[in-house]
Formats: sequence, C-alpha cells, structure tokens
Amino acid sequence: MISSDKFAAHYELKKQLTEKGFLQVTLDTQKQNIPIQCFQVNHKCRCYWLENGVIMFEPIDSQSISMDIILSCGIHGNETGPIELINCLTQNLLKGKIPVKNRVLFIIGNPAAVEKQQRFIDENLNRLFDNRHLESNTIESRRAKTLELCVEDFFTNIDKTDSGYRKRLHYDLHTTIRTSKHRQFLICPLQDGHSFLRKRIEFFIQCGINTFLLMNRASSSFSYHTSYHYQAEAFTVELGQVRTFGDNNWRELKPIYHALLNLINGRKNYSDNNSFKDINLYQVKHEIIKQSDQFILNLEEDIENFYQLPIGYQLTQDIQGGYRVEGNGEAIIFPNCQVPIGHRAGIVVKKSYLTEEVV
Repeated sequence: MISSDKFAAHYELKKQLTEKGFLQVTLDTQKQNIPIQCFQVNHKCRCYWLENGVIMFEPIDSQSISMDIILSCGIHGNETGPIELINCLTQNLLKGKIPVKNRVLFIIGNPAAVEKQQRFIDENLNRLFDNRHLESNTIESRRAKTLELCVEDFFTNIDKTDSGYRKRLHYDLHTTIRTSKHRQFLICPLQDGHSFLRKRIEFFIQCGINTFLLMNRASSSFSYHTSYHYQAEAFTVELGQVRTFGDNNWRELKPIYHALLNLINGRKNYSDNNSFKDINLYQVKHEIIKQSDQFILNLEEDIENFYQLPIGYQLTQDIQGGYRVEGNGEAIIFPNCQVPIGHRAGIVVKKSYLTEEVV
C-alpha cells in the first residue's frame, strides 16, 4: 500500500503538471532531484515522471498497446515550436482528454538551454549520442547519457510475454536556424539492412511534410542512436524555422499535432493510396567537416536550406582544399561556419528518386 506521504507527493506532482504544464514544471525543477513518481491520470491511463524533462504515459490495459513511441523536442534549447507542441500534447493527456492506447515517452532534451532559449550551454547535444558523451564532461554530455538510459529502459523494460512484438517509433522534433526551400522536412537515419518505409512516407505526407533526406552514414544524433541500437523507426523531423516562445505559427504545427494524437490513441490516419509523385527525396552527397581555423564557407549568411549550387562552384576552402560542386542537382543544408573544428559545417545533398531499394 502506498504511504500517505508518497500519495501526497504524487498528488502534488499531478496537480503541478496539470496546472502549469510539462514544460514549466521541467524548468521549475531543473536543480531538484525528484524521484520517479507515478500517478493515475484516469481509470485507463497512468503517467510516470521518470527524470526532469522526461515523462511517460501508459495505458492500464496493456493489451491495447501496439507501439512504443518516443516524442522528443528541445534537444536544442532555442527550437521552441516543437517544445510548445509537445507541451500542448502532454497537457491534453494529463487532463484525460485523449485516449491513450500506446506507450509514449515525452522528452524535453536540454532544459538548461531551453530556459535560456539558446541552442546549447556547452556543446551541441545532438552530436553526443551513441556514447559520444564519453568524450567530454559538460551539461550536454551528462544529459546525453541520461537520455540514453531513459531510452534503453523505455524500449527494453517491458513485459514481452504480455505485449508481444511492438513497433518502436522515435520522432525527434526540431526547427532549423535558417529558412528552407522546403519549410518542413524529414531526416531519415538509415543503416545496413534497413530501408525507408513506405508507411512512414504516408504518415508524414498526412502531416503536410513531403520532403525527405536519406542519410547514408552513421552519426551521433539522437534519432540515429534509437534507430541503430533499438531498431526504432526513428526520424529527425524539421518543423520550420527557429522562433521565440509565443511566436510560433500554430497552423504550421497543427497537422503533425493531430497526426501524433492519432498515433497515441491508436488510430490510423493515413491512406494506403498515396502516389508519392509529389514528394522531394534527397540523399547525402558530401558532409562538410570543418578541419581548421582557415575554413571558409563561400555562402551568403541568408542562404536557405536546399539552395541549389552551380556546377564547379568552390563551396568551401580549408587546409585540404575544400569542396567544389561536382554535378547537377547538388544543394546545401545546415550551412554553419561557426561550428568547432572537427564538426559538421553543412551537408551537400542531391535529388534522388523512389525505387524499390529505397522503400
């Protein structure tokens, strides 16, 4: 039987989360070590506070569960649109307004940076997964380790005799520093033996997203970590450009908000009859790595993502010569000359096409 003290603590946490919201409670409790707590949202759903900025919702009837879903945001603290979206989702779940049929883990990735509304405190959190956090001792490296442990527990600490096989999903929600030719797009971390799934294309088309970038190499991003280690259908989802809290356009976020609601409550929300003829598919041609302080990125500051590069253009200069555009259809995304030496300063991508090998 739960003690009266623990019951009071659980009740108080539920009250705080319901009244203030997941985001505000996360910011309020950054420097407190709140233990794992569980409370019942209603007679069909439980909520678990697992770690600061990490909560889980789970249906009491485990027979309804077909998916284990991770929805993360705030890996970069200034990307406020996805944070507001996740805060709204969790608020409606906490109030019992949404039926919960699948397990879902919500993550606010970097609360310290979110509080300051800056990209990171010490270093880029999205370059520290897949054990890269072992190379430093910063706020972000410690947070990456914590999030890896939360993910491991979520995907592996389940009653397999009761649940059987469940589909694993991870959508890591972001916004871009600069404008983009394609306002919203998806980054798909591929690995050997995996293909880009047609069902996921259909799902994101229903979210209003029709541009997909297929990665063809390992990385230290959060979505790659869950894809590689837990065989999750994991994607980095770019939902527009960085804005401050309160300035985000809800109409841009509404389609994916409703699609995520349907995932959580077990409803199918896509058609099996999409032709895919209007999608934009890109593959990585070259990763630009800053090799020295002599690095120069020959682009204007306001160049948008997916800007088309002319053949023969000297895109970068560095100690080993830099990169010259080799062929038609090459474009640039995430150009950033301010990254540390050894880090990625941009990606050259090339238009591709759907084939049986891809889907």
